[in-house]
Amino acid sequence: MLKKLPHCCSGATAIEYCLVASLIALSIVGVMSQVGGQSNGMLSQVYDDVANAMAR
Repeated sequence: MLKKLPHCCSGATAIEYCLVASLIALSIVGVMSQVGGQSNGMLSQVYDDVANAMAR
């Protein structure tokens, strides 16, 4: 039983791939939340500028 253990690594590999995928997903969520907040502020500024230009 113990001699087979080092040769059977498919479960460990699957866990490693899941950990890497979860880290990538968390990174993407973090980046998108930062970009989303910045683009929302930028779009609000554009909206305000257009509204001010049309009010003149």
